[in-house]
Amino acid sequence: MQTESPAMSGRLDRAALAAWYLCPGHRVLWQLPLALGLAIGLALVIMRVDAGDPQANYAESKKRLLELAPPPLADEHNAALLLNKAFAAFPVYAAGATEDIESRLGHYLPEMWDDPNVAAEFAALQPSLLDLLSAAKLERSHWNLDYSKGFGILLPHLAQLRRAARILALDALWHARTGDHKSAAQRLQAIHRLARFAETDPILINGLLAVALDGIADQALQQIVDRHTPGQLEDVRVYRAANLLKRQPLERAARMLDGESRFGMYTFDGLFSMNVSPAAAGLGLPVPRAGGIWSIWYGSERQAMENIYGFMLAKLQAGKRIEPGTVDRLLNEQSYGPTALTRLLIPVIERFADSYIRSADQALAADTALAVLEFRIEHGRDPERIEDLVPQYLERVPTDSINGMPLRWRTDPLGFVRQFPNAPEEPPLHPGLLRIYGVGADGHDDGGYNHWSNEHVPEAALQKLKMSGKPTLNSSIAPADDSVFRLPPAKPEQPPAEELRE
Repeated sequence: MQTESPAMSGRLDRAALAAWYLCPGHRVLWQLPLALGLAIGLALVIMRVDAGDPQANYAESKKRLLELAPPPLADEHNAALLLNKAFAAFPVYAAGATEDIESRLGHYLPEMWDDPNVAAEFAALQPSLLDLLSAAKLERSHWNLDYSKGFGILLPHLAQLRRAARILALDALWHARTGDHKSAAQRLQAIHRLARFAETDPILINGLLAVALDGIADQALQQIVDRHTPGQLEDVRVYRAANLLKRQPLERAARMLDGESRFGMYTFDGLFSMNVSPAAAGLGLPVPRAGGIWSIWYGSERQAMENIYGFMLAKLQAGKRIEPGTVDRLLNEQSYGPTALTRLLIPVIERFADSYIRSADQALAADTALAVLEFRIEHGRDPERIEDLVPQYLERVPTDSINGMPLRWRTDPLGFVRQFPNAPEEPPLHPGLLRIYGVGADGHDDGGYNHWSNEHVPEAALQKLKMSGKPTLNSSIAPADDSVFRLPPAKPEQPPAEELRE
């Protein structure tokens, strides 16, 4: 009997398999997956190459980023050197210490200065204060940052600037307590100068810190008016001069966004060209370099990021606010392909410009309140309308940046009640005070309250907010966020007992 050789048996098996594949009824089983695989592969290749070569883009992104670095600055004109000297002299507190003098700023009480421990701590800060004030007299700073690190850039001076601002704010309160309002105003002005030094390098976090520093000065000014209200025209005017009314919110936000976009594109191109690792980019993520198979997302992500950065920057440069939801709308309107990174990172950025707008409205509310105080000192009463302040005390009627309407004001019979975690509620301060305010980023009139100012919002006011259509946050009423400044009443009033219990 003749048997088949192994070679012949293999040829017969392959022929049978080929015949099976080519059978009309079976052909669809392999043609469809093959066609689908080829289509997907072609689409991924198109997405990959649509934005150009990552290596070439990386070189261009790096060039654009390095252009942001400020020019060299002579030592005698560099405020950063004096500030670093001041930082080095800051007291070092024991680990876990929470009651150092700087922590008392948020819940300031004039009696704190009678505590000998506080007086000793404050005395230890005097050498640093002299350097901070000297630095504030200079116009520019240079922090010698390494821009080539992208998002991994080190910014050790930011935390120290915040600490310096708190120390200056406390010094302002101390001087106001003694009646030296001119020196107090000088300290507030120095804090605003520190905010400009923070923005020397156009990085988003630097800009947010600058807004926070301006906020520390605003908070200190509010505390001075609450606790040590100036009674002389010249004192009110030095505070108005120190208030930094013209904060140019959209111009500053545009500069920070331009810098952030350059850092973002440099890091993005670096990841996908495998020139930058996630750790070096400051991402701290346990993922591999973005080259290889990860690069199939490069084209769609880069196009989306570049277009959205450009759209937001153009809005700010045209003097227009970036409306909430802009990024989602743009991503949904355009077919970019996979945009997971863009959806993760950029929506956070779209809201940062509102921080600048809120800061500008806060300054405007403070300036209007001080104008009312000037009017009161000269006329012995408050104006009946905000228009009564124009043109002697204000150039024009102050308007809200969000809705373009005049700032609002109302008399509050309940006064101001401070509230802190794990602390008993304090008695009301200044019943009958005047609240001057703008509506805040959400555009909703919250009655001149702001949850972030350590102020207790009465239950009756919260009920009004709930009934007025106030937006909700996580199924609860969203925090009140009006840009508000409080002015003590011309004549102290006693609030009705039933209203105090609300």
